[in-house]
Amino acid sequence: TSIPAGSTGPKEFWAKWTITQYTVTFNPQGGTTVPSQTVNYGAYVSVPTPPTRSGYTFAGWYTDATFATAFSFTTTPITANRTLYAKWTNTYTVTYNGNGNTNGTAPTDANAYVTGATVTVKTAGTLANGSSAFTGWNTAANGSGTSYAAGATITIASANVTLYAIWTINITTQPASQTIYAGSRVTFTVAATGTAPITYQWQKNGTAIGATAASYTISQVAGGDSGTYRCVVTNAAGSVTSNSATLSVVTPPAITSQPANLTVTEGAPASFSVAATGKQTIGYQWQKLYTNVSGATSPTYTINKTTLADNGTTYRCWVANGAGATPTNFATLTVLMAAPKITSQPDSQSAPEGGTVKFSIAASGSNISYQWQKNGANITPGGSDTIYTTP
Repeated sequence: TSIPAGSTGPKEFWAKWTITQYTVTFNPQGGTTVPSQTVNYGAYVSVPTPPTRSGYTFAGWYTDATFATAFSFTTTPITANRTLYAKWTNTYTVTYNGNGNTNGTAPTDANAYVTGATVTVKTAGTLANGSSAFTGWNTAANGSGTSYAAGATITIASANVTLYAIWTINITTQPASQTIYAGSRVTFTVAATGTAPITYQWQKNGTAIGATAASYTISQVAGGDSGTYRCVVTNAAGSVTSNSATLSVVTPPAITSQPANLTVTEGAPASFSVAATGKQTIGYQWQKLYTNVSGATSPTYTINKTTLADNGTTYRCWVANGAGATPTNFATLTVLMAAPKITSQPDSQSAPEGGTVKFSIAASGSNISYQWQKNGANITPGGSDTIYTTP
């Protein structure tokens, strides 16, 4: 209402007031934006929708950036412009890793956990790894961390947690028994699945040897390498021992009895013999003066009828199997000359005085010589033939 100039007399006036408004600003501190609010003096600011921030949990609004005092929306009237600061706490995840599983899916946990939270460990669910058995979870893929069974609890520290499935050793390929010739190369192999790392320790006849790989090779097999071999396979879940594999080493035959020197009389038989031991079938080959004797392929070699030409001859035998051949010592055959045998005796005869008479004799044998006698005394000359004629 306007009052004209020069107007006199008492007048009454009323004051008009407009309420003061203040702005409340929300500093999300790295979170999503929160709209500011305009609030009347003495009124209470409305609780806004909490901001979000990846990897963190919203912990409330504070009156200062150092988070010394939490702001109360229900007891603190607004009397001036102010800024509220979002407080965040780190959150952590729990992840499950199948750690080499061949089937199934590792369980999941979509929750975010703050430090000090307690988490119940999940079961393996559908996880499978061939014939290896699930034995629990571990904070290290190689099983060297902390182990947890399904249903156990974890207290969250200040880091994300990954739990790895731990699988027992399962031997998928066993070492095989082998028969090997001496000097050959042999390899035993084992294959296994399970949580890595997997270690190997080979044993011979139950005693550990210096072989710690999945395969064990002997470059040149000797007789002393014969025995049983097996491998102890180990990981974080424990140890499994493979089947035993037998190594049979075939060595050249061993001669246990040498052929002996022989002395016979001509015409008599002569037999040489050898004895040998060894694996697999043993073969024999007799030699005369380094030359194979045809058909002489048994442990005994017999000359049915010796002659003086055989005297001084040496014989030996090669004894062989698939691993090699071994020769015997040489044996010498001595053939003695046989005494002659008279096959026809001289006959008694009568003759006139001055007549001549023939005496004859027949004999068998080698290198025979003759000496006729008269009344026990040698007749010379002319008495050295099969026939003697009197003068």
